[in-house]
Amino acid sequence: MIYDLLSNIKLYSKDCRQLSRCAAFVKELGRSAKDGKYSIDGDNIYASISSYMTKMDVALPFEAHKKYIDFQCLLRGSERIDVSQGKLFRTKNRYSTEKDILFVYPPARYSSILLMPGQFTLLYPHDLHRPGQGIKSSEEVRKLVIKIRV
Repeated sequence: MIYDLLSNIKLYSKDCRQLSRCAAFVKELGRSAKDGKYSIDGDNIYASISSYMTKMDVALPFEAHKKYIDFQCLLRGSERIDVSQGKLFRTKNRYSTEKDILFVYPPARYSSILLMPGQFTLLYPHDLHRPGQGIKSSEEVRKLVIKIRV
């Protein structure tokens, strides 16, 4: 997992060269961009913009992916993302190859990051995460998620 300011993204580009493509997409993205899916490099790198209300529910499942790394940044609002690394977890349902997602029950131990505009996080397949959590209360956010094929 990487968690940093968007202004520092070039520091990580030599380790994950696709990050320079993500940075260029974020820079080109206008504030008026519509919610939806955007192709950057076919199925290798694509983006989704969505607007939603954060939740205040620690019982919600964590998620994991096998085929993609998640690059997440907020365009508006703030949210808490709970994260956990570990191999001991209870599966809530089967892995969906179509959606590249596995839901698991909340682990006993996890950390939280606070994501705000101007920051990003890079979540690797081994990073269990629960995005979309409210910080002090539920609020509307607008988020960009870029999927980078492993």
